[in-house]
Amino acid sequence: MKQIVFAVFLIAMASLTGCLNEEDDESQSSYNPNKNSSIRIPDNMTVVKTGNTISTDCYTTTNWGGWWQSGKEAITIMDADSNIIWNLNPSNWAVSYGEMFDSSPNWDSTEFEYGWEACDNDAEGNFIGTMRININLPQEPVRFGITYSSGQTYIGTF
Repeated sequence: MKQIVFAVFLIAMASLTGCLNEEDDESQSSYNPNKNSSIRIPDNMTVVKTGNTISTDCYTTTNWGGWWQSGKEAITIMDADSNIIWNLNPSNWAVSYGEMFDSSPNWDSTEFEYGWEACDNDAEGNFIGTMRININLPQEPVRFGITYSSGQTYIGTF
């Protein structure tokens, strides 16, 4: 009889302390990111997250020495478990159509890759050289990383 009372007592204690609670699943991520936040990446880059959207400040894109093309190889956006949600290539932000005129490109049109947005245009609506990341993703991102051609990587967590 003492053994039965002791067993009932143990089950009651385990139930009260939450040991029998099935909601404690260790396989689920416990990280709960803020819906709106920002991080600072070296080279004076601010990245803002608003829910599922990531955006940056505007930076130059000139072929020689532009901020986006100065040694930046890859931009990676990840979830809390470091699974890649999206990759962006700073060298391939746009696809342009046209031909060369006097050794200079004469673009008929420019289509931006998904995730990139022009910051400014001239009076005719033509792109004139600064871009920013503005990407809406299918799930909420929590990590943003930039990898440089030197192999150096910076990752910020929101």
